[in-house]
Order: sequence, then C-alpha cells, then structure tokens
Amino acid sequence: MNAVMESYKQIFTLPPSDEGAVGTFKNLGLFIQETSSEHSSRMGISITALQAANLTWVLARQQFLLLRVPKPGEKVEIETWPSSLGKILCRRDFTIRNEEGETLGHSLTDWAVVNM
Repeated sequence: MNAVMESYKQIFTLPPSDEGAVGTFKNLGLFIQETSSEHSSRMGISITALQAANLTWVLARQQFLLLRVPKPGEKVEIETWPSSLGKILCRRDFTIRNEEGETLGHSLTDWAVVNM
C-alpha cells in the first residue's frame, strides 16, 4: 500500500450535554474535520503547506451514514484515509467507531484544491 494512502485515527469524546442529534452531527463533523486536517498535515499537504503556493482546500461535499447515533459522553474513534484522487476532487473516507470497535457510521468528503 502506498504510504500516502495509509489511514489515520483519532479518539474524541462527545460532550456530556450534546444537544440531541443535531449536536451529535455537529460534533462528529468537527471531529472529522480535525482528523482530516491532522492527517493532511502529517502527509505534507496541510492548508498551511498549500497556502505557501497560494492554494487551499475547499470542502465540496460531505455525506454521513450513521448506523447508531453516539450517546453524549461516549468516546468515538475517527479513522480516515484518502480513497481517490480525481482531476478536480479528492475523496477522503471515514469510519466512526466506539471504544469497543463497533462501527457507528461512515462519512465521505470530497475536497478541491483551489487558488487563493
């Protein structure tokens, strides 16, 4: 497997008062963005690295498929990896798991690199 395509994982804890499903989706979105950002940084393609060339990442699309909504206070592991590279969009996939390794859901994001 190409080193660029290896996965990266981070663990987060949902806030104890997570404001229901809307709050959960909001927090999962933030966790996914943070995991993606950290992985991109480790790959050498962070926003900061791109800005040196007057480029930046733009999120074009995000989809969620939750099999079970995590509970407030529950720890979740976000795993991500780049899954495809197109002419315009780069796809990044995510798996969301609980502490026991149960898959809670999946997400995919499509990103574009644009001139600033």
